[in-house]
Amino acid sequence: MGKIEKVRVYVNGILDRIDHAENKHIAYIHTYGVLQCCALLAVKRGLDLELATAIGLLHDAYAYQTGITALHSHNGADMIKVAFKHRLAGIFTADEQTIIKSAIYHHSDKSHVHDAYDELLKDGDTLQHLSFDNTFGWIYGQRLLHIAKELSLPRLSITILQKRNRWQAPLYNPAWAILPQPSQAREYQGKSLMRTL
Repeated sequence: MGKIEKVRVYVNGILDRIDHAENKHIAYIHTYGVLQCCALLAVKRGLDLELATAIGLLHDAYAYQTGITALHSHNGADMIKVAFKHRLAGIFTADEQTIIKSAIYHHSDKSHVHDAYDELLKDGDTLQHLSFDNTFGWIYGQRLLHIAKELSLPRLSITILQKRNRWQAPLYNPAWAILPQPSQAREYQGKSLMRTL
């Protein structure tokens, strides 16, 4: 059994334990939709397809296993760290594990730019939402426009909500903000944080 098949069995085991049929259906659609978007973007960006597929499969495993979505990206990275010692032991190298955990940890932070695989998952997650929604907040909308341009898609028929002056999360401290390096972003300090093409 290959790496991806082992990860698929692990994730399907989590999804199959979701009690409510509709929630299970949505979880499968989202998980495998993100997997497909990550795979497509990995090919386009010259990233490792197998690693991108694993990231797409694992990204929301914590939320589906626990039913808790608050801080699911951070908690999900911790859960996968444990899984790499037990259910998924010996499948990925230490470097691959670091990449996977980082992508999962950062995937909810769509307003900042991180490394290539982190951005791959953020973009794959955002792109999958296009299949069932056409109204997006400012950050998601900007990501979708960037992805559409990258993939040479025709103009998207979406509504992007107006940008708020300042988003403030609970317990947010501006000193904790991570700004991208100028080489990674077009503009910052209140403007789009999307990386250049």
